[in-house]
Amino acid sequence: MEPDLEFMPLQSLRVLVSSMDKLKNDTVLRLHAIQKVNHDLLTENARLRHRTRDMLKRQQESAVSPAPGRESLKQIESRVKPAKATQMAAKAGTDVSAPSNRTDPMSVDITMGPDFTAVVEMRIGLDTPQLRDFFQAEPTDFQYKLILIEAKNGVVENASTVITRNPKVTLRKLQDTKFVYHQRYSPSPTPEPVTVTPQAKQPPINVGSAMYTLNVQVGEKDYATCAFSDGDEFPAVARQFIEDNRLKPVLLEGLLQAMQQLRASGVTIRSVDVSDLI
Repeated sequence: MEPDLEFMPLQSLRVLVSSMDKLKNDTVLRLHAIQKVNHDLLTENARLRHRTRDMLKRQQESAVSPAPGRESLKQIESRVKPAKATQMAAKAGTDVSAPSNRTDPMSVDITMGPDFTAVVEMRIGLDTPQLRDFFQAEPTDFQYKLILIEAKNGVVENASTVITRNPKVTLRKLQDTKFVYHQRYSPSPTPEPVTVTPQAKQPPINVGSAMYTLNVQVGEKDYATCAFSDGDEFPAVARQFIEDNRLKPVLLEGLLQAMQQLRASGVTIRSVDVSDLI
């Protein structure tokens, strides 16, 4: 039989409320204890899964042996040339080398030159048959990502990202806030010397014209480079860039605006997404 709260004395109501509060507190404590047990069970279950996964992995590794008549990947990596350090030398014209006991499938060679010029050359330590055998790739399939950071007194003032397929890049610091790079392609046969008569007119040399590079991301990992200078006609360069990369003509106006913004920004290298040009 339930008590009639309407006719219950005040003192009895107070005792009932106190009992209900105590029951509520006990219920909360029990709930917390159950939650702690549940958490401990989940943690132990995850630990057991991790141990089981490691045990199965070790069993698979011990069961698999290298195929006969074929070198393992570790044997090939042991013959990779030592990588060279990526820090620039303090003295101009000095190559930076890494310790001889270090191996890496890729080496970076940086040579300092006069007027704050640096030549960055990247080499893949594996030869073409090894690349095809283990990575199913060609040397021309590689993309190199360079992150250029300009700092003054330990404070970063400017940073740019360049993605290129050329293994050799020349960096030239023109001003405190500008960084221009020129790509060096693979060496080609030296052309025959051409004799120029004194009467021949030579084209004018463009001196002091800054070079700009606009990297347009056209795919998930693909970039198209639009290079131009102050003396170029922007509409002609933009139309040629859209035609060469088979882009839609509707991007012409956005590309022109991006080129003008790059020239007015004070930097010379910038990366944009193709959707930003719409």
